Amino acid sequence: MEDWLHELGVGPVTVNTYRSLLHSLFEFGVRRKFCSENPVKAVERMTVKADEVGILTPAQLRKLLELSRGDVRTTIALGAFAGIRPEEIARITWEEVSLEKGLITITAAKSKTAQHRYVKILPCLDAWLRPLIASGPIQQHNFRRRYDETRRIAGFALRGIRRKRRNDDESLVPWPHDALRHSFASYHLAKFQNAPALALELGHQSNALIFSNYRRRVTESEAVEYFNLLPQ
Repeated sequence: MEDWLHELGVGPVTVNTYRSLLHSLFEFGVRRKFCSENPVKAVERMTVKADEVGILTPAQLRKLLELSRGDVRTTIALGAFAGIRPEEIARITWEEVSLEKGLITITAAKSKTAQHRYVKILPCLDAWLRPLIASGPIQQHNFRRRYDETRRIAGFALRGIRRKRRNDDESLVPWPHDALRHSFASYHLAKFQNAPALALELGHQSNALIFSNYRRRVTESEAVEYFNLLPQ
């Protein structure tokens, strides 16, 4: 498995993602007694260098928000200003977003880590969400098509950091892996200087990933600009 992971020809982030999937598969096997142990525990995670965690500039984020509409704008705002994972945004509903309480509820059933948590609604997120408040699921039918088209119009190629679509214009910028969540974490740490609080917001169990991935990625002035992005 280690040989296979290292021969995929992808970056450390993707290798670690595949490793996590394999780990979960074998943990299931151990619980069901299909195998006696989880061999993936012996495969070390790859080190992710700070410059491999791609983020958006405030100008890029503003362009995305201004070009987007409806559930696409909601998704971008939740990812960029609350750091909620893409798969979690796809599961939550408007009933779990309380502007009055200033909190978003991520239940254990909808969390990637199966742990209940609350995410604070910052003033910038409130400003973008308030005109969009609705009911039911956050994302509607054909969301992915509209989301991809918005990113393409904003100037992004969509096949990860290293690859572009064959028919993409060469001027398009590769879309960084998990760009919205990584942007939120990087700018949040620079502005608020509170790693434990950020770990809780992101649903991390420790500060280790916070310091290894997001520390000193951006300046405090850039972070202030980022969290002052408001609708015109």
